[in-house]
Amino acid sequence: MDILDNDIEVDNNNEAMEAINGDKRHRRSQRSAEYKSWDLYVYTIAMFVNHFAVGVNSGIGGPALVDLRYMLNTTINLISISLVINNIGYLSGSLFGLLYKYINRQLTIVVIMAAMAASITLIPDCPNLWILYLFQYAIGLGAGIWDTANNVWLIEMWPQNSSPVLQFSQFMYGLGSVFGPIIVKPYLTGETNHTLAIQLSDFGDITSTPSAPVDRRALLRTPYLISGILQGFIPVVFLIMYFVKQYKSRDQRLKRKDSSESLLSDHLDDRDDGAVRSSQIEDNCLESTYSPITSKK
Repeated sequence: MDILDNDIEVDNNNEAMEAINGDKRHRRSQRSAEYKSWDLYVYTIAMFVNHFAVGVNSGIGGPALVDLRYMLNTTINLISISLVINNIGYLSGSLFGLLYKYINRQLTIVVIMAAMAASITLIPDCPNLWILYLFQYAIGLGAGIWDTANNVWLIEMWPQNSSPVLQFSQFMYGLGSVFGPIIVKPYLTGETNHTLAIQLSDFGDITSTPSAPVDRRALLRTPYLISGILQGFIPVVFLIMYFVKQYKSRDQRLKRKDSSESLLSDHLDDRDDGAVRSSQIEDNCLESTYSPITSKK
């Protein structure tokens, strides 16, 4: 009788442990699907759009350089320095990624991309060359910060499919670089050439009439405004998502999930221990009940 009771008790304990282990395996199998929730797709699409906007901005800067020179009444050498300052800002921004361990990455991107969008939009309204240098540095700084965050972020969100995701992100940048010159082309004036009206006569007189003045500043506002609106897309989306569903890295999600699972496992273990103790008490009661009868026999 005791051997049979022990076998039944062992079977019950084994079934309980198998149920617990099966539940854990089921929860672990659901982890990958849970981590790829809807918010990751929203963040990924916003990053693709922003990388397209960065490409558009890089495609606008070069073709508009001549018009910016005439707009600010400077030389081509001085206006070209703005591109060097933009690259210096990019180098500074690429080093900014070291601070992501100590600051909130999502809010940092919101602030930096908003400043970058404002700088792009205000370039046609620069009153002098120094303000243009300042805006170009801010744009380069934002691009450098964005590139470091974008690559790390995409790999972090899609560890199993990071290669195609990164390739598509660079494709969006290249696509933006192609669309940039297309967007700015209708608003460019280029070099100011004088139209020569040659009047052939017996004496070969040549007269020239200057072309009508062009408001380059007003023309450039449209393409830079388009680029600034595209660049301002991700700060709006990231700020909304910060309050709706703040981004959590994979490690943070695993840590939170493991803590909840450990609490649930402890609860199940306590419940199983209570069930085992209650079964032992019942067995003891049965033994104490039948022991006098057995002794009398």
